[in-house]
Amino acid sequence: MRKIKSLAIGLVCVCLLGVVGACNVDKEKKVDPNIEVDFKTTEQSKMFFNNVRKLSYDIEEDKNTDRLFYRINERITDDDQLLLNLCIVQDPKIDAVYLMLEPSKKIDVTKGIKLKWESNDGKSEGIYEYEQGNVHEQFSFLTEIYNGLIEQRSFYFVEDGQEIPILDAENEREAFRKTMMDYYRLVNIF
Repeated sequence: MRKIKSLAIGLVCVCLLGVVGACNVDKEKKVDPNIEVDFKTTEQSKMFFNNVRKLSYDIEEDKNTDRLFYRINERITDDDQLLLNLCIVQDPKIDAVYLMLEPSKKIDVTKGIKLKWESNDGKSEGIYEYEQGNVHEQFSFLTEIYNGLIEQRSFYFVEDGQEIPILDAENEREAFRKTMMDYYRLVNIF
């Protein structure tokens, strides 16, 4: 009887370690922005999202298309700021999820988005550019930003020759990073 009890306790501990391990994705892991992504979910990825992460999101349902829109609760929603918020769009009819960039009203997406980045040591810099396009282009652009966040880069929105800090508040960076990580889990990149 004692051996069975010890075995049961051991099994429970192993299962708990597995669940905790599955929840803790490497927060420093970068993603190839050119990776082939099919935007499909699996039963396991949906189950994890629905049971663990869904509570962190505001959910909007489009009755006409049956699509669900997930926006992380901790995002900043002040339209007077320059913001790059994200939305995970779920299309349950085809078991697919997409990322949707939702900038604040101060950013005119029709002109495209140009972000300058600088390394945290100030020794390197570059530009990320996005013109409204398909889901693959949006995925690549957002993944570049995600990787920049992992590398602790600074970002500046470039418009009319001006460089204005963006994604500079820690809570804004975390909302972006967490949404991207949840998305990567949903499409089995993590």
